[in-house]
Amino acid sequence: MSIEYFLYWILQFLFTVIFFAVAIYLVYSSKEVSGKGWLLASVITGLIVLPGGFLVTFFTSLATFMSLADSAMSVYQWNSVLSMSGVFGTACFGFYLLAVWSRSRVRLNISNVLFSFSGRIPRSIFWLALCILLPLTLYINFNPFASAGMEITRLFHRVIYLGWIPVGLWIVIALCAKRWHDVSRSGWLSLILLVPVLGAVVAVLYLGFAKGTKGPNRYGDDPVIAGN
Repeated sequence: MSIEYFLYWILQFLFTVIFFAVAIYLVYSSKEVSGKGWLLASVITGLIVLPGGFLVTFFTSLATFMSLADSAMSVYQWNSVLSMSGVFGTACFGFYLLAVWSRSRVRLNISNVLFSFSGRIPRSIFWLALCILLPLTLYINFNPFASAGMEITRLFHRVIYLGWIPVGLWIVIALCAKRWHDVSRSGWLSLILLVPVLGAVVAVLYLGFAKGTKGPNRYGDDPVIAGN
């Protein structure tokens, strides 16, 4: 690793510390901040990733300087594990921003949006949640480092991948169920997702563009605040 790359990590460390300081201040200084849990999760993930990345870079640079190529590559491979943690942190920060954005627009709790099968969500929340989840899922499924490196790093990748499958599937079905509710239909129609490829395409196209029922229906109140 070059000295320029090492300096890059130091600068990134300093900028990230400033970001974390501001984020922690927001979490603890105001009771009115929406999605504080997601912001805190993002901060905690960053506090794991950043020092880890700094140490990986330091020891990789040291091994390279000492002409220990194999050792340098073995240490550097941990960056792939840290990067996956960073992607999770970015997704948590995305949900924090979604909570802030939606506060004055919809009557929703982001945790319920992701994990509950009851209630309704509008098209905007459906699309924004998918836009946060899709990059995370693609990165986990197609991480270029997942099949390379030491056995221990491959094990980490497998654990994260296998753990994300049920969680991601639960979230997607929950999102679709609440969107079906918003158009006054049964959430059981989300089972169309079990049809390979075509089911997902039909569900996303219909649920992404079908207008929700105005006012309350049998699945709950209109999630959109009047005037939005």
